[in-house]
Amino acid sequence: MGFILFLAVSVFVAEAEEEFIRIWPEKAVVEYGGSVVLNCSSNCEGIGFESNLKQVSAGNGTSWKAFNFTYGNDWNPEILCFAKCTSAITPPRTKITVYRAPKHVVLEVPKMEVGREYTLTCRVSNVAPIRNLTVTLFKGREKLLVKTFENHTDAKANNVTVTHNMTAQRADHGEEVTCHTALDLRPKGPFLEKAFGNESLMTAVFPMDPSLKTLPSIETHTKMTVTCDASGVFPAEEAQFVVWFAGERRNFSRSVSGDTVSARALVSASSAGEHKLICTVSLGPVTRTVEKTVDVYNAPVQLTVELLKSSPGQSWAYNLSCHVIRMVSHSNVTVTLFKGPERQHSQTFWNPTTPERANFTITHPMTLQPQDHGREANCHMTLDSSPYGEPLTSTIKLKTAETSKAIIVAAVSIAALAATLMGILICHQICVRGSASKTRLRMAKQI
Repeated sequence: MGFILFLAVSVFVAEAEEEFIRIWPEKAVVEYGGSVVLNCSSNCEGIGFESNLKQVSAGNGTSWKAFNFTYGNDWNPEILCFAKCTSAITPPRTKITVYRAPKHVVLEVPKMEVGREYTLTCRVSNVAPIRNLTVTLFKGREKLLVKTFENHTDAKANNVTVTHNMTAQRADHGEEVTCHTALDLRPKGPFLEKAFGNESLMTAVFPMDPSLKTLPSIETHTKMTVTCDASGVFPAEEAQFVVWFAGERRNFSRSVSGDTVSARALVSASSAGEHKLICTVSLGPVTRTVEKTVDVYNAPVQLTVELLKSSPGQSWAYNLSCHVIRMVSHSNVTVTLFKGPERQHSQTFWNPTTPERANFTITHPMTLQPQDHGREANCHMTLDSSPYGEPLTSTIKLKTAETSKAIIVAAVSIAALAATLMGILICHQICVRGSASKTRLRMAKQI
């Protein structure tokens, strides 16, 4: 019995005298630029730490020492706990994980045309350790992609790019795309999760070029309405227009009807020549342009009308003439002569662009009456390409070449002639009635 007690005491003394070196915690998670307190304990003399980090004493005892370690630019710090022991003890090390949470994340969501494939991109900057990172792309609540990096061995902070290809659908329009990052440092560290982006998908339908409605030609300084229509588009209300005419960007009004969006502009040009009318429509990633050439011409410099006798011997016979002077290149020209409200004559010139047609005259013979003296005669010139403009007009007052006395005499003569004719008619009627009465009386006597 005494031998057993001696043996037990001997074992206890041997165990009490066994040398040890311990470090706590054995694993630590520290944010980049932060600090951690480590404790080194031993039953040997000369307890201390070996590290390339900045360290400050945080306390000590007979068998332990504690230091606060601050992290700088070292992503793989080594902290060794040592003591002067007589036995061969391997000094323990603390496994330190230095992390940097993702703070700058860029989500790239391009505008899309329905039916085409596009790439969604999430860029995570300066994150560590990447092996603990998970990046998830969402479309609404649907997970498009979950990306992990378990095989990444570099502890340094670095950039991560995650991409996902998708084919745009009309139903995707307006869906929210987000990029979720999760840095899982459990159980010793935090679980850091955050959503970035919230970009709305823009999916467009733009199947055909827009149509441009305009006149082929207009007069300088004359306003005309032009219309640019984009049909079969979605979403029509998001279509963007740019309208140019004669080298200048023009204002316009915009309207939407179903899947058609239109821009209407009122334009004019101050210089003659061929000018470009350009309409550009952008919807999502699609841009389409249509253009037409408009011929801008100068108006005639002068339009005059005159009344001349046909010949000296023909009383009341006149020619009404309209002169169009210095006409330049234009579309069809129609010249109409009026006497008061009555149209006397109209003539159309088809594309009179040659130099010999630059000046032309319309002449119409007419016989005037005394009552026409002082009335207005007009010459109207219109262009078939300018329905919005007023016709160019020249007016004169009719003034016959006969003297006032001749006009009065003619008027009196006409009145006298009318009275004579009326008297003859009345007399004829009386004579006819008298003859009929005599005939009836003769017949009555014979009976």
